[in-house]
Amino acid sequence: MLPEAALVRTDHVLAEVPREPEAAFTVLVTMTDSRPGLIRDITQPTDTAPGFVKISSQPVEIEATLDVKVPGDEIGKWQVGFIQTVTFQRELWIRATSGIYLCFAHDLKPTRDAGEGTEAPWYDPMSVRTVTSKSDRLTVRMFDQPAFEVRPAKGTRFEDFRGKDTYKTWLIAKKLGASLSQIRFLWCWIWKIDWGGATREGMGVEQIEDRPGDSGAEAVLSGRVAPAGEEETDFGPYDQPRFPPASG
Repeated sequence: MLPEAALVRTDHVLAEVPREPEAAFTVLVTMTDSRPGLIRDITQPTDTAPGFVKISSQPVEIEATLDVKVPGDEIGKWQVGFIQTVTFQRELWIRATSGIYLCFAHDLKPTRDAGEGTEAPWYDPMSVRTVTSKSDRLTVRMFDQPAFEVRPAKGTRFEDFRGKDTYKTWLIAKKLGASLSQIRFLWCWIWKIDWGGATREGMGVEQIEDRPGDSGAEAVLSGRVAPAGEEETDFGPYDQPRFPPASG
């Protein structure tokens, strides 16, 4: 018969390796700068030359300062910057030599707003900052000045331009290589432009609403970019009569 084995007890203490906290972004200060009113540059067409019409808002500037904390292995992998979505309804009224008024309407559904060729989802690469330390303080800024530029055909006359644009701007954080669905929406600004009407001067930029970031459900992160306001467009010839513009 084998002798009874002596059982030796060993107590194990598992060393728990502390995890570094996840990336955290805290918005400290936000600033906006905008002024009412529109800038108009109008040269009417002649019988021999097209005209030039450019209507723009006053400049809009948005700035935010935030504290950022990231794990050591995520330094250089996070970017902070702005994205923007725009919706607008615009009407351009032209009067042909026959006296008939013509309306060219442009309704834009929610669309990503950014410079042509800018990598999605960013509004402007110049406003994007990269986190370069475990604890960082970043200030990011963006600038916009919506405008509408056309060249009415010769022999016509520009009469009126009216409509309203709605812009929604977000401050976001995005990890390099992460999908667009993993974006963190940190802050949000909503602003509108009133372009006026036939009998009144437009207000330009209305008061900017400034608030903490939402879910970003209304953000358009990819796809085609909204047309640049400075596009040169020749509206003509005119063969579809419309009613003259009503009062604004």
